[in-house]
Amino acid sequence: MRFRAGDDVRVIWLLALCVLIGGSLYVQTQYQPAIALSRERTETLYRETVANMRVVRQAAGLHALQLRAQADLARVSHDSSLSGATASLLFMLHGSAATFDTHILEVRPGDAQPSASGESLPATALTIRVRGKFGDILAFIEDLSHHATLISVSDTEMAPAADSEKSAMEPRLDATIHATMYRLILPGGKELHRASAG
Repeated sequence: MRFRAGDDVRVIWLLALCVLIGGSLYVQTQYQPAIALSRERTETLYRETVANMRVVRQAAGLHALQLRAQADLARVSHDSSLSGATASLLFMLHGSAATFDTHILEVRPGDAQPSASGESLPATALTIRVRGKFGDILAFIEDLSHHATLISVSDTEMAPAADSEKSAMEPRLDATIHATMYRLILPGGKELHRASAG
């Protein structure tokens, strides 16, 4: 067998090609599962990180809502804690809403400033947002003056509820009620309140 010039170079290239193909097949068979597992773990960690960041953002939002609710509560109660009058008010509102098939969306202090703390009958502006049918909302508003917690309604704004169906015979409405809550302060700074009689 005779070798021609350049055969040794071809043999070297052929051997190099075989080594390259063999090495590639070896890497794929030996390390490809580990690479796939590492990629899967990386994707899992990424998804968990995104989910954790979403939870952190939601927690921050809830904390901000809690602080705002506490500030509103202090404004309504004229105190750092939930006063008996405020507790009675919230209890009465939810009971009345259940009676007249309405849903309370929000109760917050109104834009008006509360009366001076030295007054014996301080007044606090309130904004009450409810959702329900027209007749039920009117009954709810009329019922506000029939309880131990004295509430005066100044005006009410109504608009179709966001989830109401246009084809419904009696669509649900969102009502924004501007009211004033009065509390009787007895001599000595004690607040007179009692549970609503319903």
